[in-house]
Amino acid sequence: RWDLSGGGQMQLQQNNYFRRVNDLLGSDFHVDINRFAERLHRGEMMMAQNDISRPNRIVREGEKWGYDYSLPMFQQFIWFQGNYTSRSWDFFIAGELSNSSFKRVGHVQNGIFPEHSLGADKGYSFITYQSKAGLTYKITGRQNIRFQIGKSIHAPFADQVYVSPRTRNITQENIEPWSIQGAEAGYSYVGENWKLKLNGYYSLISNVMKVSTFYHEYYDHFVNYAIRNINTTHRGIEFAWEWQVVPEITSTIAAVYGDHFYRTNQLADVTVDNQGISPSKTEEIFSKNFSVAGSPQEAYTWIINYRNENYFQAGFSIAAFRRHYLGINPIRRTFDALEFMDRASQLFAEIFNQKVWPTQIHADLQFSKSWRVKTPWSIKPYTNITLQGSIQNLLDNRNILQSGYEQMRFDLNERNPDAFPHRFLFVPGRTFQLQFQIQI
Repeated sequence: RWDLSGGGQMQLQQNNYFRRVNDLLGSDFHVDINRFAERLHRGEMMMAQNDISRPNRIVREGEKWGYDYSLPMFQQFIWFQGNYTSRSWDFFIAGELSNSSFKRVGHVQNGIFPEHSLGADKGYSFITYQSKAGLTYKITGRQNIRFQIGKSIHAPFADQVYVSPRTRNITQENIEPWSIQGAEAGYSYVGENWKLKLNGYYSLISNVMKVSTFYHEYYDHFVNYAIRNINTTHRGIEFAWEWQVVPEITSTIAAVYGDHFYRTNQLADVTVDNQGISPSKTEEIFSKNFSVAGSPQEAYTWIINYRNENYFQAGFSIAAFRRHYLGINPIRRTFDALEFMDRASQLFAEIFNQKVWPTQIHADLQFSKSWRVKTPWSIKPYTNITLQGSIQNLLDNRNILQSGYEQMRFDLNERNPDAFPHRFLFVPGRTFQLQFQIQI
């Protein structure tokens, strides 16, 4: 039997970005000029103006100052999905076709970029699509195998295209959509007192762009670091097994093993933010085979739950996380950072190699108890009272990394890898929680 569905949608979004004076800190007014540009371009006052049509404009509390621009976006798409179901086979196919467009509209004329800041630019439009299909074979009523495959083309976001939309409409080179293509296969079994799931995936993400703004030691100024040719591979397996030991106790084991990495070198164009000067060359970032940061690439979990007929439930879980990589600083993987260095030296390894966080253990404990209590009201003869509690990070492990990355700043002169330490965000230590609830 076939079930078919489809639809369409149009979306118009208008985003305005500007600064507003909230507090003059005791002064009477503020002069709307760029102090950084004023220092860089001494004697050229027009280059220091945030809006050359209103030079040395006086602003007061509640008024706009600095940058002021809009990003109108328009998207329209149509989609469809078809599902086929039979006794032994399930099949689905789905697709979407869309058109996305945006442009930058500047409301002030910046003194450094007078030709690229005021008014609307030509705008950008992308025709994209998404497609996906899946097949499930039901071996018996208890077990099945499934396979899915898909490909999608996505429009880049405006903040990935414009080098610095606050001040100008200059964009990255070779603006194209980015894509995802991948496949997934799995097996599942449901027994009388246990369940099993096994899944594998493989996907390629291609042609991603991004822009970062930070202080660059070599140029001695804030720069816009526009990176393109970001291509990643994501593959892995997932396993879960649930066993009902006795009617009151359930045990679950789960494991995830992933391998997520950059499969090509990247390219970067650097622009000094308050000068508009671009280097004559494009930097190559030696990112190939570095791991994608964000979360551990391996995780192993054991969960045991107890539940009885008296509305009492308790659970304990313990997990191990491995291969949690820090986000890399692309500058540390460029020719300028590694020139004339001995590749066998310890210093080269400290600069170039990616840091991986040690294996960490995390445990949680939780419980809940409910009571059904008779009330004196005929309209609601019974009410529920619930007590819940938990201890998170039971082992009080203060070294569990939530996220971490290398600072974008790097000492190119001394090549000291510790001049700008890595940034870390850790999971909180042992945390207690108790909640009491009465349902009226």
